[in-house]
Amino acid sequence: MVHQYSHRIINIHPSLIPSFCGVGFYGLKVHEAALAKGVKVSGATVHYVDGRNGYRRDYFPEGS
Repeated sequence: MVHQYSHRIINIHPSLIPSFCGVGFYGLKVHEAALAKGVKVSGATVHYVDGRNGYRRDYFPEGS
């Protein structure tokens, strides 16, 4: 179903990957783990959803 909405769905998530990802890392657990590790700065990753896994370069850079 995602394919029919390609480049019409946007995924927004914390920029804590690859340091804080995998099994059990979702929701506030990601942020709690980052804070416990001493992370002081984070950001957001924004990209189109197209049905493929992995990280894409079709993101929205800051200020766009």
